[in-house]
Amino acid sequence: MDRSTVNEREALAAFGIPLAMMQRRQFLVGAGAVLGGIALPTVLSGCTPGGATSPGAAGSKTPGAAGPRTLTIAYPDVPEVLDNRQADNYLAEEIARNLGCGDILRYKNVPVEGADGLWMHDLKSPGFDGLDNAMAESWDYSDDLKTYTFKLRTDIVSAYGNPLTADDVIFSWKGRYWDKGFDGGKSTGRAGGIISPDQFIKVDDHTIRVELKDSNNLFPKIDAIAGTGGLWDSKELLKHATADDPYAFKWTKETGGGGYGAYTVESMTKGVEIVFKANPNYFRGEPYFQRVIWRGVAKSSERLAMLTRGDVDVALNLTGRELEQVRKTNGLDVAHFQGNKVVHLRVNHAKKPFDDVRVRQALAYAMPVDEVIASIYNGQARPLKSHLAEIIYGYTDKYWVYQQNIDKAKSLLAEAGVPNLSFEVVYDTQYPEHESIGVIMKTAFAQAGVNINLTGLAPSQYADKRNKREEEGAIGDNLSYVQDPAYVMQLFFWSEFAGNWANYKNEEYDQICMKLPTLQAGAEKDRLIDRGQEIWQHDQPWILICNPGSNYAHRAGLTGFAWAGDNTFGYELLADA
Repeated sequence: MDRSTVNEREALAAFGIPLAMMQRRQFLVGAGAVLGGIALPTVLSGCTPGGATSPGAAGSKTPGAAGPRTLTIAYPDVPEVLDNRQADNYLAEEIARNLGCGDILRYKNVPVEGADGLWMHDLKSPGFDGLDNAMAESWDYSDDLKTYTFKLRTDIVSAYGNPLTADDVIFSWKGRYWDKGFDGGKSTGRAGGIISPDQFIKVDDHTIRVELKDSNNLFPKIDAIAGTGGLWDSKELLKHATADDPYAFKWTKETGGGGYGAYTVESMTKGVEIVFKANPNYFRGEPYFQRVIWRGVAKSSERLAMLTRGDVDVALNLTGRELEQVRKTNGLDVAHFQGNKVVHLRVNHAKKPFDDVRVRQALAYAMPVDEVIASIYNGQARPLKSHLAEIIYGYTDKYWVYQQNIDKAKSLLAEAGVPNLSFEVVYDTQYPEHESIGVIMKTAFAQAGVNINLTGLAPSQYADKRNKREEEGAIGDNLSYVQDPAYVMQLFFWSEFAGNWANYKNEEYDQICMKLPTLQAGAEKDRLIDRGQEIWQHDQPWILICNPGSNYAHRAGLTGFAWAGDNTFGYELLADA
């Protein structure tokens, strides 16, 4: 069967049009430049996600257009490490998104409903239909979901000009497992059945076979995440390797070099900024912005001021009130995505009386969700009615019953024998909204006879208390990197999972967590996804509050914002309108 050209593949992906599934279990892009009656461009550099003129066209509106087209972004901090194999934080993952690009597969981008010009990962398609071949010419899998085979494209080269081969894939996975001091994506890989890099087998120079011990449908979706993965140019890294450092960790830590992503690092001033330059060899085409400056600005108010003055093009991690100010300012805008964040109250089931489901249900009925959304997030957040995000396959809110009802909360607490409950609630001081949420919560809970003592902790102290499971209660803001119900249900709530900080345990729920990754899309998987949400809503492992979404405050005229399921911010599609 004829295969499409690179440009046709990328045009399909750029328009968010699903790649054809040519056989039941094999994904291979068909030839031809017309799909469903839509004429597709045949030159990648001539299209953007919205189908507009090439970002590289003359007439850039970027301020100071002389010289390379430059985008400046204000972040809360600057990472000290440029290699996500050596750091476990979102800053390193964002670096990986733009330098390393991800592993073999990608998610398709689809338009955001009701938001012109915004794009997001396809998370609602069943099975593997939301995945794009990306660096694979084709891929297939066995009926028992234990073997995955990838035929790599032969036209992909790194920023250093070296072609991608099976050796690079194996080298990359071995590197993640070499340093035991950092996670580097290993825990996420384990959820997909990857226990050892030896499971990656070279068939030939451009074919990789992955062999899993048990059936697992999560591996392809984990492979498609950019922020926790990344393929490395083994030929370049080996130039900088030593006997004590066989995977060139020292070199990549300082330079971020060796990936296949849209950008490489031009320079870095520690604690101040990172300057990226476009990778001319990027397999999807050179990005519109030839330079991107990551500038560290600790205070959100200063990030807002810099955006307002025109000193930066994008400002991240602004508060709800600051975002509302941006919306009201001429020449500024906010790219808002519903996203998958979960702001919640977490109580420790190993500490009495939180082992009693009636106490947890009472707190859910007392939670002032509407007031928090109105007062803290200026009406821009969404109430949470499942532990699955609304944007992913299988979500339902039919089991949610916890509209605020103080009388119901009092009744449940009385039944549980704790009419006057008092406990400590900690919050992470890096999130300014969380203290305000705690104050509103304290007032509402008092009406139900519940007293909470609020304690703010520095990020490291908060994480330490959480990881040791020492907290009574905590305000949290978490999300799942892999947007598949089989993964989300395990994350934080399977009793054997390291992130089960609430010490939740339900035997039937655990059985669902273990069964879901073994199933292909179909009625049985759908039934278990539904049942898992029913159990969760009854048990209330966490007390859900809201999803504030993902927000990118930016100057007007900037397009191409695309939301990723792991919440990393990619620059490659950004362009001037």
